[in-house]
Amino acid sequence: MSGFDYEVVIETFARTGWLARIAFVPWKRAVAVVPAGLLSCAYRAQREEFAFYSEQLSSTTDGVYYRSDFADDQNSSHADLIGKKVGAVTGYSTHAKLTDFGIDPIDIPNGEAGIKMLEHGRLDNFLNGRQATDFLIKWLGLSGRFRFSIMADKPLFLCLSKAFPLSNLLLEDFNKGLAEVKADGTYA
Repeated sequence: MSGFDYEVVIETFARTGWLARIAFVPWKRAVAVVPAGLLSCAYRAQREEFAFYSEQLSSTTDGVYYRSDFADDQNSSHADLIGKKVGAVTGYSTHAKLTDFGIDPIDIPNGEAGIKMLEHGRLDNFLNGRQATDFLIKWLGLSGRFRFSIMADKPLFLCLSKAFPLSNLLLEDFNKGLAEVKADGTYA
């Protein structure tokens, strides 16, 4: 597996002489273990206790997906979802946001399941990140079947564990390499 942030991190570290190895594990396990770092993480004040944040790596756009034939484009805030049949991936920040707003979301195990449940009418709305979900929709051959309402745009970072040896040096080198990758057009 790879993707935009994955490719940028590999290239960025390579430019500063580091060989990055990225392992894919469930997010909850990654946060609990944090061997060297987390890719890609949104800012959370409580993470500052154990992690350093890089310069902004990318962003994610959270919002609501709904079927193209479903007349429900009035979703611009979480409050608009109250009383609706909405799902979110368990453990994701989107799920927690719904709970914070007093909404009892339908628990979804992963993005692919959410898309399929939405397609088959088991959900009216699926709250998730746009970039990854758009990729899954295309991969599943379902392009054009859904619409999207933006709710929030969040910056994403590489989080490096403060407990990892040389994390300060890694952070400095990463930020330097990231600036270079952006400046020479590779990032674009």
